[in-house]
Amino acid sequence: MNISQDLSQFKNQKALLIVSGTRESKFFLAHDGDIDEIDHFKLEEKSYSDKEGFMQKGMFGRTIGAGFVLEKNKKKLEDDFIKILQKHLNEISGKNDIASVYLFTPSHIKNHIKKAIPSPLDKKVESTITGNYHNLHPFKLIEKIDESKKFKGIKLIKESAYKILNKIKK
Repeated sequence: MNISQDLSQFKNQKALLIVSGTRESKFFLAHDGDIDEIDHFKLEEKSYSDKEGFMQKGMFGRTIGAGFVLEKNKKKLEDDFIKILQKHLNEISGKNDIASVYLFTPSHIKNHIKKAIPSPLDKKVESTITGNYHNLHPFKLIEKIDESKKFKGIKLIKESAYKILNKIKK
């Protein structure tokens, strides 16, 4: 799709936008005024429909503790997600000559995702924008990139300082 004229056009360069959550990712390629979703994946979680594995500890007629033995293994899900992410990024970097990378990810998984970016792409990361941007339109993502470029040289101490700068900008 054509990028709106008032946004960055990515002339003569290919930019990869990685929009990631904790269980799914989308990959957009922006170049010469166009942006297209080139890949995506979603990690499906197993769900259990019954209370299999439910346990309850009791003593003297009182319940001391209760819980599920079959709890989600967050570490395993995160590791599986990172492996799939690396596989997709390797395929994308092999097919495209990417000049810059922009990463949109929640703050709690940011470092894991940065480590998952393969070596030719990891040096091309222009900015990392933290937050949940998975369902945003690609134009909104480019707006976020443009905002981050305006404040690139400024070291912000707190999130409140960022909000104040955004108010001044408007």
